[in-house]
Amino acid sequence: MKRTSTILIYLMLVASMQAQSPVAKDNYDERLSLNLDAATFVRDAEFFMPFAKGYTAAGFWCEPTLSYFLYNNEVQIRGGVRMVGVSGTEGLYQWRPILSITYNPNSWAEFTLGTLPSRSQAQTRSKQALLSSRHNAGDPIYDPERWFYREQEDGMQIVTHTRYWESDTWLNWEHFLEPWTADQERFTLGSSHRIKFSPNNNLFNVSIPMVFSGSHRGGQITTLDTCIETLFNESIGLQFDFYPTNRISTPPIATVLLPCYFFQNNSHTVQTPYQQGWGFYPQVVLTKEYGNSRNTVSLNMGYWYGYQYYSARGSAMFNSSSPFDPYYCDPYRNMVTAKVAFQHRMPKFSFMFDAEGYYDIMLAKFDFVVGLSMEFSNSWDLWPKALR
Repeated sequence: MKRTSTILIYLMLVASMQAQSPVAKDNYDERLSLNLDAATFVRDAEFFMPFAKGYTAAGFWCEPTLSYFLYNNEVQIRGGVRMVGVSGTEGLYQWRPILSITYNPNSWAEFTLGTLPSRSQAQTRSKQALLSSRHNAGDPIYDPERWFYREQEDGMQIVTHTRYWESDTWLNWEHFLEPWTADQERFTLGSSHRIKFSPNNNLFNVSIPMVFSGSHRGGQITTLDTCIETLFNESIGLQFDFYPTNRISTPPIATVLLPCYFFQNNSHTVQTPYQQGWGFYPQVVLTKEYGNSRNTVSLNMGYWYGYQYYSARGSAMFNSSSPFDPYYCDPYRNMVTAKVAFQHRMPKFSFMFDAEGYYDIMLAKFDFVVGLSMEFSNSWDLWPKALR
């Protein structure tokens, strides 16, 4: 797994750097900016099924950073700190430094080493930024609750956006293994792609979204009485987007998603209840904007059918086994999901209310989540300077 990941990362790096031949520039601009991203939230998760534990949390996260741009914004150096606080705990829940260097070799590619950029609701940046908000992965592969606790990702990322192809490939190194330490390293490697067949159609678009995610726990320490674990998740399907007359400035008014999900445990010693599984998650998403596009209401209705499915980084509500009770397994999952959200946007500010419901048909139980969040995002130029 380590050798395969190293080769894949090397090939992605070479492909990104060769996407555009470097050209010496006599004229370039430098710019220094101060950025502030902050949010407050309240979440109440009432979970009664054995697949996930409920919680109630009020908290905040704050990210002050400095960004230094040079070579006409082709290179960005970003540094700062990420602070996460949860009410009822002493001190900060999490405090981590932020440092990354991003290189844009052309207009459709972005390469980052260091802290991966986290995209917020209030930000309205490039299409590359919007694509990488959740690595374009569904809930069974990438848990959306990670946004509220601002779980930091450090490693590398390559994001592309063209007329017919969008992609996000990333490596998140979660735990470093120090030499001679009785511990295990942990990392996640993923890649999401979306192939579009009708990018010039203003009313209807057909695309194929594909996602791969692999999580690894191991290393070269042989003194531990535990096993090396490698888990894979994939998804592939069809996506149909229906747009109003001006699709460039507005989201689709309706989206139909037909993804299939897959799971494999590629470990020599299998510790999960199942070695492989799959799931099917059709969804219909309706979106309405009003008030000069400042207000957005969305409704997501879906049905999950899973067989022996498991994901290490996805939402536990879609798993066929309980991470808290090793003796509870339910290979077949039949679940109806519903999500509704209201978002009010202003320049640099966003307010959102959202509610999620999960009804397990076989268990005849209903779990739900409700939440409020407010977010602020702004940037101030501190040092505009032009060199000639």
